[in-house]
Amino acid sequence: MKNIIVLFGGKSCEREISVLTGVFVLNAIDKKEYNAIPLYIDKNGDFYYGEELKYLETFKSEKFTKNLKKAVFLPNDNTLYINRKNKLKPIAKIACGVNCCHGGFGEDGSLYAYFDISGIPLTSSSLLASSIAMDKCATKDFLRGNGVKTVNSVTVYATTGLENAVFNCVKSLTFPLIVKPAFLGSSVGICVADNEQSLFSAIASAFKYGEKVIVEEFLQNATEINCASVLTGGTVYVSECEKPITANKILSFTDKYETGEREFPAKISKNLSDKIKATTEKVYRLLNARGIIRIDYLIKNDKVYLNEINSVPGSLSYYLLSNSIEDFTALLTSIIHDTIKEHSRKTTIISSYESGILNTAYKGTKGSKK
Repeated sequence: MKNIIVLFGGKSCEREISVLTGVFVLNAIDKKEYNAIPLYIDKNGDFYYGEELKYLETFKSEKFTKNLKKAVFLPNDNTLYINRKNKLKPIAKIACGVNCCHGGFGEDGSLYAYFDISGIPLTSSSLLASSIAMDKCATKDFLRGNGVKTVNSVTVYATTGLENAVFNCVKSLTFPLIVKPAFLGSSVGICVADNEQSLFSAIASAFKYGEKVIVEEFLQNATEINCASVLTGGTVYVSECEKPITANKILSFTDKYETGEREFPAKISKNLSDKIKATTEKVYRLLNARGIIRIDYLIKNDKVYLNEINSVPGSLSYYLLSNSIEDFTALLTSIIHDTIKEHSRKTTIISSYESGILNTAYKGTKGSKK
């Protein structure tokens, strides 16, 4: 039986949503195939280990980490250690990690890079693909460069100042506008601006969450559509389209995680559905993505605009790709298996070249002096 870690929490405003995803995945993993070890990442980036992390009740206490053990990983060592009285005690060799972290230090690729150094593969996209998907501004550039339609937008930076940021937006875009922190999800920090005064306030508010903000033309009364995709067994599978329901101007945090109303499959034309599914597969392949991703679209006047890419979606979008928890368990098994197999292949790639140049170059700093 292979040991795997399930990572959730993180240095992100989406930490609580990540807990929901992590606990769900922990309980969905096939216990006959894998020994699933929970690892919680707190807001400071520290790793914690403990069996009680498998239960949502644990997180109702504000000081739940007090009774947990701090976990540690070392470079080029796929071992999970716990820190006990400043001494490292090995717990298990880890074959794979399931990434359930939304937002920063997880969905942005940094966690992938961290564990890549330790030699532990993660069931999520690479550093590059994750970074592109996480950065809403980089996503726009990537999509436009590959002929995928997106809403008109402007990127603004805190270093340019609020007045210049507002000026650049008003010069290039048409009200109403929607303002988003570049590196957040779950509708956190998003505002709609109808005029310059409200735009000023919206950008100022978004800058509280980061140094980079994206401002887009707001498509009023547009239809929001979600579509998920996953690579398994060498084939990219795409879900049916989903339409989340909201009575608000934009899909809110409450709509996504508390009310949760949706229409599935979405009642849209076959032509639009086929176009969205084809675009989802295209983007998945262009990113060379891994694991489950979800792409969010906007439809206005029968035109499809790609809105955002979620490289680690909430609950890993099991409700889009599976008909039951049993189906999702089988899908997780397939993803983990493929991740371990691909990692094994990567270890055979040539990563060094001995040219002998160090033997013929200057002999130290003294030898280079004239």
